[in-house]
Amino acid sequence: DVVVGVAAGSDVVQRRMLVQSSPPPSVATYIDLSLPLVIAAAYNAHPDAVALSTALDEIDPSAVGFKGYVVLKGTEVVAERYDAGDATSTYHIWSCTKSWAAAMIGELLYAGNLTLSTKLEDIFTTLNWDTVNGGAKKRLITVEQLLTMSSGLTEPICGLGGATATLVATLNQGFVIDEQVGSFQYVCTQKILAWIIYEKSGLTPMEFGLSSLFPALGVSAGEFTWPIDAGTLPDTATDRHMTPRPLATSRLLVRQQGLAAPDGP
Repeated sequence: DVVVGVAAGSDVVQRRMLVQSSPPPSVATYIDLSLPLVIAAAYNAHPDAVALSTALDEIDPSAVGFKGYVVLKGTEVVAERYDAGDATSTYHIWSCTKSWAAAMIGELLYAGNLTLSTKLEDIFTTLNWDTVNGGAKKRLITVEQLLTMSSGLTEPICGLGGATATLVATLNQGFVIDEQVGSFQYVCTQKILAWIIYEKSGLTPMEFGLSSLFPALGVSAGEFTWPIDAGTLPDTATDRHMTPRPLATSRLLVRQQGLAAPDGP
């Protein structure tokens, strides 16, 4: 089963998506994630569903800003509750946006448009790196380092740079600390993945997702919004808004080791 909860702390900036799932299934039990979700016969009636809702009542969900949860078993919605909005409401998923952007980079890797060792200088071949602060170091950052947040790229304060309208402005956010290269260093708001997707596909992340990833997961255009950041590309770090059920489906993709159906893609 996959449980997705949407929560917000007392500070509206400190919001998070809580995801819990059981161990990966065997390949033989993989399901086609493009199939529409259906309401289970025992929807919200299973003893565990009742216990989950009761436990939530005991912690006073409104006090912690909890929005709700959805539990899937395969393509069945077995339990669901919303304390703000409903199943059709879109919620700010904050840094879960990064997972969707990383999945798109995975598609580019699978298609051979990138490799894990591809450097930024190999992607943005016409960029004048002298216009980038610390460009000599940043141009050597690899795709793998971006995906694993091990490039040494550091932000002094999450979100300090704000929206960025150009590639250079995005690259000028943060700086590289040599001692951190190779070690995990959380990067909160970098938009580099958006520029990579656009450079390698000619599509915005929204367009690229609608061309393959979203349909493979049964996600329709009406189930999310992805605002354009600073008039150019969507922010691939923190700015996607989604309804809860497709977000839960994306966790099934993780459990199925990246396969959206038993025979792919």
